Amino acid sequence: MSATRRPATRLRRSALAGGGLLAAAVLSVPAAGSAAARPDDPPAPAQVPISQLLTQLHTYYQQAETATQGYDQAKETADKKRAAARTADRQLAAQRTAVAAARIPVRRPASAGEIRSCRAPRPELASG
Repeated sequence: MSATRRPATRLRRSALAGGGLLAAAVLSVPAAGSAAARPDDPPAPAQVPISQLLTQLHTYYQQAETATQGYDQAKETADKKRAAARTADRQLAAQRTAVAAARIPVRRPASAGEIRSCRAPRPELASG
């Protein structure tokens, strides 16, 4: 088991050493390249004063605050409408249930007793 771990350790050590050499090479190149500026390079951007940056930051902060307030207001409106829709759905379900319950006696065949009680009395029996 230790024989299989040794090559991995050696590989890590050589990778670290190679990575260190590569990092040193990369760090040395920008220093050499920045010393000699080319004539076709664009000019460096002008330094922006901190007061201007702070003004921009304050403007962005105000815009974010305004957007947050708009979002909160829209969310509140949506929540109210969602609650009203839920209430309407509940009322509709109750009405549908009531209509369905009212239809049940109409669909059910009448029993003999119900038929007798619904008949109009005979005129000859009523005069008697």
